[in-house]
Amino acid sequence: MPRSARAYLTEMKETCEYLLDRIEGMTFDGYCQDKTVRLAVERCFITLGEAVKQLHYHHPSIGSVFLERPGMVAFRNVIVHEYWAVDDEDVWSTLITKIRPLKAEIERTLESLEES
Repeated sequence: MPRSARAYLTEMKETCEYLLDRIEGMTFDGYCQDKTVRLAVERCFITLGEAVKQLHYHHPSIGSVFLERPGMVAFRNVIVHEYWAVDDEDVWSTLITKIRPLKAEIERTLESLEES
């Protein structure tokens, strides 16, 4: 039985919050030097990519809201299947530029579910 859309969205929101908390005040150099943070961040991107993939599969009308979905799934696939090729600059750039807007989109989607 598939999970509810709310469950996927809540997990995605919590993952974004975790990421933003972890990198607060961190520089790219600090990120590169902290293997524990790098591994945690990569794990979070795996979670986000898989959650949005499953959300779109089980709840297409909601999952299709996330225009970045194909890129998120592709990024997840690189981390999982080509882990040796993961580029710290790409991860950091994605983290810095994409997570806040994604979190905002998730929050808007959760609010719209509450209103319906």
